[in-house]
Amino acid sequence: PGGSTVPEDAALVNEALVREFGIEAPVGGTIPDYPLPLKPRIAGVVKDYHFMSLYREVMPVLLTFDPLFEYDYLFVRLGAGRLSEGIAAVEEEWKQLVPDLPFEVTFVDDHLAQAYEADLRWGRIAGWASLVAILIACFGLLGLAVLAIGSRRREIGIRKVLGASTSEVGSLLLKDFLIPVAFALVIGLPLSFLAVSRWMETFSVRVPLGPGPFLLAALLVLTLAAVTVLALAVRAARVNPAVAIRSE
Repeated sequence: PGGSTVPEDAALVNEALVREFGIEAPVGGTIPDYPLPLKPRIAGVVKDYHFMSLYREVMPVLLTFDPLFEYDYLFVRLGAGRLSEGIAAVEEEWKQLVPDLPFEVTFVDDHLAQAYEADLRWGRIAGWASLVAILIACFGLLGLAVLAIGSRRREIGIRKVLGASTSEVGSLLLKDFLIPVAFALVIGLPLSFLAVSRWMETFSVRVPLGPGPFLLAALLVLTLAAVTVLALAVRAARVNPAVAIRSE
């Protein structure tokens, strides 16, 4: 503003660079052991931000106008809703300044997506594999319930004759199936927690891993098992006891 220019030796640095070189009073000072002839003078310190994958720690950053630097990228922030107009305006300026160099456009969000492409792919694979595993488990549990309830039809009929209610018979049968499911969860949940913890340790920045998602998964598994078995148990308990006993 007002025709002012930025000195060539002015530079912005991040907090990681200040820590790396142990600079006590950074603003107005220089960077120790700077390899190029023009010693940049620190004009300001910006907070650390991730400009690379979250798998890596925040590295020291130096933003400078040093003409001896070879610049590979030009970052431009475009206004929302005017993307095509902004790109056209930047391309026009580019052709006037450096007409011999090709004008290529990439977007930061696409670049960041490439850094996590493998994670997204494995996430989709794990999601579909989990869905298939849940369906197989439900069908297997359904088959076991059909066999178990079919072999206990006489017992169910006798209990009904002796005064057992439909809910009592259903609860009895449900308990026999939920105990193995709960035992499987006791084994599977710690292994899942360990696997997710190991994966999150590969990131330099990570959120705390609490028990909430695992408890929700356990509740979902128990609910699916209960609905699968209880529907058959209630149906078997509603059969006329005389018919069930006679058929045996």
